[in-house]
Amino acid sequence: SRGMTLYSDDPEDISHDFSGADLFSYLNALMSDPLVLSIDESYDSGVPIIVFRYLDASDATAVFPAFCLKMEGGAVAKVIEVLVSPSDAKLLVVPMTKIFQEEESQLDYLLVQDLGARSDMIGHQVSKLMSKSKLRSMSVVAGGEYARLFTTSTIAGAGAESSLNSAYFGTGDQVLDFRTLQEHSAPNGRSELYFKGAAANESHLVYSGLIKVDKGATSTDA
Repeated sequence: SRGMTLYSDDPEDISHDFSGADLFSYLNALMSDPLVLSIDESYDSGVPIIVFRYLDASDATAVFPAFCLKMEGGAVAKVIEVLVSPSDAKLLVVPMTKIFQEEESQLDYLLVQDLGARSDMIGHQVSKLMSKSKLRSMSVVAGGEYARLFTTSTIAGAGAESSLNSAYFGTGDQVLDFRTLQEHSAPNGRSELYFKGAAANESHLVYSGLIKVDKGATSTDA
């Protein structure tokens, strides 16, 4: 498709230098065969891109899906990522989504997670925004016996903006665990956060978050 390129090299190596990296992040980097997508300003922003991952237990009990998305300067796109597993699959899912946005790019990103009731997830979303780029992200999480999602967004360029949103729904004895880090490393950046969920039966919802403002990130609005 015009304006969209698939390849195998990580467009921006942020696997090992973002705040909040942990053992599972490094395992994903070691074990995954990433899907890498680059979008430039010639892409038709009216056509959403859907990345569908069906995770089966036929030959593995742990899977490490990795998705790297590069938004080139001035690019505009809508991207939907879907994670699904069979209802009877007992899997450990360790997904990593990395987003790198060059100057003045705009991205609407949606994650839909509907794993089977016997699967566990320990996931990480990380985004790095350069000057005047804008990210609006939404995560809808309903599946898994235990599901953890750590969302890290770094304002790396002046005037960049990120909006992190999530909706989640717990049933049975599920545990849904959300962690966020809004990191401001450049001046005049803006970040917003809105997470909301509902718990039924014996399910538990967990949330913890941090806003980090680095030295020199003046006029931060978070």
